[in-house]
Amino acid sequence: PARVALRAAEMQQGEQVPQHVAFILDGNGRWASARGLPRSMGHAAGIRTAMQVIQDCMDLGVTTVTLYALSTENLRRPAAEVDHLFKAFEVTLDAQRSVMIERGIRFVAIGDRSLLSPSLQRKVDETERETAEACGDAPKMTVCV
Repeated sequence: PARVALRAAEMQQGEQVPQHVAFILDGNGRWASARGLPRSMGHAAGIRTAMQVIQDCMDLGVTTVTLYALSTENLRRPAAEVDHLFKAFEVTLDAQRSVMIERGIRFVAIGDRSLLSPSLQRKVDETERETAEACGDAPKMTVCV
């Protein structure tokens, strides 16, 4: 919030805000390992940061945010870590769905869903459907993951 207010104050009159920005979520596990923490703590920190970035973008007037959150390379990690990533994504969708609806954020999943666990596929489908119904044709922001 403070950094968004600062950035907004720094913007020149007439400076355009990009309509679409994209972020690659990478290095969270390495960040945690370098600090002697479990990789799962790095993933949790990355999720919190991503949620803050989405809010910051919305505050600045960005209308579409794409988060590259999971690559096929991630799926080659140990099964326990992949399971944790899927579960963390499910928990995040459950926790953030009502927030997205309240803020007018439409959630859209891109990529090959068949690579996700069945339970995560269901959560993704639910979140897409519920946010689309709530936002209709006029979302304030679209988040693509």
